[in-house]
Amino acid sequence: MAENSVGRGKCFICSAVVDLRKNKAQKLYYTCNGGHDPQGKGCNSVVTMGEIRSENLERELRASQTANNDNNNADNDDDKQPTGSNWLLG
Repeated sequence: MAENSVGRGKCFICSAVVDLRKNKAQKLYYTCNGGHDPQGKGCNSVVTMGEIRSENLERELRASQTANNDNNNADNDDDKQPTGSNWLLG
């Protein structure tokens, strides 16, 4: 993931895997170019979240990552199912 990346999610338009990043205004955004999707699927959409949505998603991502780390430490389960919002990937 890129230096300003905060996690992975699914594109709102085509459901391809995207890299969520934070811009200088601290808002989350992504570009769906197929670079992070296993099948190379992408629709070239660019989405920038609003300030409140960005804060809420970052909170969900942190909680999801903490839960995944706790689960991996407890039973070494390598399950990569989406958690949190229906489009965030943990």
